[in-house]
Amino acid sequence: MSWFNRFFKKDGDPINVSFENFKEEIPLGTLMRWYLYDTDLAEHPNELALLLGMNPVSDEGHEHEEGESDSRLDEIEYLIPFISTIAELGADVIVAMQVDEIKKREPDGFLEKEIERETEMMHIMYRMIGFSTLLGGLSSAMKIGLIAPGEVYSTDLAYRKEEDDEQ
Repeated sequence: MSWFNRFFKKDGDPINVSFENFKEEIPLGTLMRWYLYDTDLAEHPNELALLLGMNPVSDEGHEHEEGESDSRLDEIEYLIPFISTIAELGADVIVAMQVDEIKKREPDGFLEKEIERETEMMHIMYRMIGFSTLLGGLSSAMKIGLIAPGEVYSTDLAYRKEEDDEQ
């Protein structure tokens, strides 16, 4: 069974999972605020915070949060190309699955032009969701010590081809 299926029940509801804090206790509200600032999904994170039922931060708090976010993002800057690639791949897969499902339900091609028009917007939305989720998750995980940077290996195809030719 895939990790995805292990995490989600058959009805699509997430399974209740408990986590142990091994380094320090971070309140969920703090993780949410880090996510809001790190992903930069809104020009004013306080507006999103209010939508989520959180208290807004003061102007001084906003400056502090922006500085802390810059620090967290600096720690994972080297991962941005990878995060972007994975977000792009995820969007490709999800959009292809959705288009396939629509075509199965409407086999006569009635929605073909609508599908064509909407595919680009779906792809942009899913890429944004994937990118922000990975960025926010990895920056927080690095901050709390759940993950640590390791060595970065070249994935240049030409370099790998040269290695394959030597063997």
